[in-house]
Parts: sequence; structure tokens; C-alpha cells
Amino acid sequence: MNRENPSFSLRQLFLILLLTFSGFILVDMLWQGENDAKIRILLLEGFTIIPALILIRMKHISAKQAFRLHPVSVRICGISLVIGVGLTIVTDALNRLLQLVIPMPQDLSNLLESVFKCESFFDGIIVFTGVVVIAALSEEMLFRGLVQGTLEKRMDITRAVMATAIVFTILHFNPWQAIPILILGVALGILTWKSGSIYSAIIIHALMNLLSVLSVNISASFLNRFFYSTWTAPFWILAGCAGLVWGFRLFYKWAE
Repeated sequence: MNRENPSFSLRQLFLILLLTFSGFILVDMLWQGENDAKIRILLLEGFTIIPALILIRMKHISAKQAFRLHPVSVRICGISLVIGVGLTIVTDALNRLLQLVIPMPQDLSNLLESVFKCESFFDGIIVFTGVVVIAALSEEMLFRGLVQGTLEKRMDITRAVMATAIVFTILHFNPWQAIPILILGVALGILTWKSGSIYSAIIIHALMNLLSVLSVNISASFLNRFFYSTWTAPFWILAGCAGLVWGFRLFYKWAE
């Protein structure tokens, strides 16, 4: 479903991404301590959308149009949840396989876990706000909204989706999880293009981040129901793939 959205030049798009990247570096330099990891991720995610907001403000463009914040039906939202669960299972299984081949450095793994780990109610509020709410909103507004929306006007949809997904992957600064992140970016790009809205992408992104946070904070005995040692149980992989196929088929049908 194609919806008209404002046109931005590639130079303006590059400037936004450059300012976003520079802001990431600045925030990371100012908040280096492990104790500040949760605050740092909150600030990083919050800053993600600021350069883009400044641009549309200067151009007097509606945020709804610039970021493709067009309404979608309730059933599209519902099937997005199914797709989100399927994507979570499949990308997690792929990530576990890749970690056996190219393991993430232990100090980085510990840092990521410390960001998601909630030791208090306040920690839970910070993590939920930064990782689940702000990350999903800001990243989808920037990447699937502004970036992909601009590229779709200048190239075919396949290249627009892939280019956006690559930029999305690079700006996560995590080469050990680059393939799952790239797959996620492509899937969200396709859904955004098909529906003409980023709401499905926001729902899926938020759900996947929420499930990641929960996986760090729930008991190991519960997680063992889903895994064989470090590998996802085959039943759950098949269920995730089936959910993805079924979800995408219905999404395409309902988004017409």
C-alpha cells in the first residue's frame, strides 16, 4: 500500500545519519561506566530521532507524513505480533548458531546483559522505557520511516529496503549479531513498504526487545524448556518458521 510521503534529498539524509552517528559517539564518551549503562542506552535511543526531528521542523513537514505514521487496522497489529514472535525465535536460533562459530567477546556479552538486567523497579522502568518503547519508536521512525521512505523515491523497493537494513545494522555497532539484525531490518522494511506505515515495524521491534529483556530476567529453569544446551529446541524453530510464513501471508492479504 503506497502512501505519499515528503521527499528529502540524499544529502539531507546523509547529514541526518552523520549527526546521529556523531551523537552516538558523544553520548558513549560521556557515559563510560558500567553503572551508567542503562542511562546511556536510554540517552542513545532518545537521541536517535533528534536530528531527523530538527530537519522536518526546519522544512515544516508533518511528522506523520515524514515518518509514515499512518494508521493500520487492528488485525494488522495482531498479525504483527505473530510475526514478531516468529522473528524472535528464528533470529535467536540463528544468533546462537553464529555465536558457536564467531563468539561475542565475553566482556561485551556481559555489558549487554547488564544493560537488560533489572535489579530494581527503577531499573525495570529505565530498561523498559529505553530498550522497548523509545528504541522501537525512534529507530523505526528514522530507518523505516524517514530513510527507507526517502530511498523508495530514488530506487527500486528491493534496493531501498536492503540499503536501509544495512544502515540499520551498521548503526547497531554489533558485528557479532549483524546477520540477525540485517534479517530483522529487511523484514521490517518489507512490512513497512507493504502497509505504507511503520506501526507494524514498531510493534514487532518493541515485542522483540521486550522478549530479549525478559529472557535476561527470568529464571534459567524456565528458559531450559526452550533450549537444548546452547541451541534452540527444533520444535520452537519449526513453530517460529510456521508463524512467520502464516503471518506474512495474512499480512500481505490484509495490507492490500
